[in-house]
Amino acid sequence: MDLKVVAGFLKKGDRFLLVRRPLNKRRGGLWEFPG
Repeated sequence: MDLKVVAGFLKKGDRFLLVRRPLNKRRGGLWEFPG
């Protein structure tokens, strides 16, 4: 199996861009990087 993973995040000063998963979805309520 060949698995390639790419990740990144947006940061402005001491702030990061995160989103919260909808409560009715798998792993709902958890925070993650969008995308």
